[in-house]
Amino acid sequence: GKELGESQLTSLVKEVSDPNRIKDQLSHFAGDIVTGVGLLFKGCKTGISDAETRRLHKKLLIPFIVAIVVSFIVVKLLLLPVLGVMWLVSLTTTLSDSTWEYAHDISNQFVFGVPFITMQVMRYFYFEPFEKVFFSCLRVQDNALAERLLSYEPRSGKKNMMIMLKKTYHLAKLGLVYALLSSIPVVKAIALPISEYLVMHKKFGVKVGLLYFAAYGIGLGVYAHAVQSYWLGSRVLSGELIGATYLFRCRLSHEDNSKLTKKFDSVFLGFGLPLFVAFAVPYIGCLSFGIAFAAASSLASYVDNNCREYTHTIDTPSLLYSTRQEKQIKTGLLSDSRKDI
Repeated sequence: GKELGESQLTSLVKEVSDPNRIKDQLSHFAGDIVTGVGLLFKGCKTGISDAETRRLHKKLLIPFIVAIVVSFIVVKLLLLPVLGVMWLVSLTTTLSDSTWEYAHDISNQFVFGVPFITMQVMRYFYFEPFEKVFFSCLRVQDNALAERLLSYEPRSGKKNMMIMLKKTYHLAKLGLVYALLSSIPVVKAIALPISEYLVMHKKFGVKVGLLYFAAYGIGLGVYAHAVQSYWLGSRVLSGELIGATYLFRCRLSHEDNSKLTKKFDSVFLGFGLPLFVAFAVPYIGCLSFGIAFAAASSLASYVDNNCREYTHTIDTPSLLYSTRQEKQIKTGLLSDSRKDI
């Protein structure tokens, strides 16, 4: 067992240190980044030039602006009690300037986060306009794929709500861990490295997680945090866009979905990075969310043409049944033709 472990370690070191392999990986990575950026601009160009897509996007801007204004007012109202309590405490206790600055920083983060909160709410509860923009642009680029996707049963509003609550729950867990670690004096200094290690370990494995954790130990924490934010943010954004419009209609298994996402990881990064930077512009950036859905049509077409090993089953509509048909199959009212394939 010891000899086997040593041989595996030796082969791993040789594989990692092979200059030709590293060169090929970097070349492939750079090529995928360029491909992703190209798909983004291709989709944006189609969305801007197509009259129907432009019309749908203009209709989407009005409710988006109204939603942002309403969310801004609601968040401000929710923050008033916090600031009010601090003001009452300050009447009897002298609060340091850092405490006030901390409170205002939290307030500003909530306020500047309003567009992203609004975007997520509209993404899950007001999805039909975004879907229309996507399919309008997809028909121009790949009409066959558009018709095939439209033939499948869309996800229900209840399912969308459960997905959003599940994602919010996972984010809340990480935030709670960070808050608890930050409250412990001795652990406070490494709270952020630990939380980021947990994220990177889950996404990329223990090696990458330890690499990010070590970056804080040698004074590169600021850069590691920036890389993590843009890297993960871009990938997640691309995954949200294509997941909402294409992947959920494919009804892939969790395993195939993970394999597909991993295969196009670098393409997703190149596609999502410019959008992630654009959305970071307060209030203005998120107004281009509709165009992002239009651009996602080119990404969906590219993925569909390059991942047949995962999505080939959706080419045959008979392989995918509606919820009602699945119930009829279980009760014997409908035969399952998939058994014959």
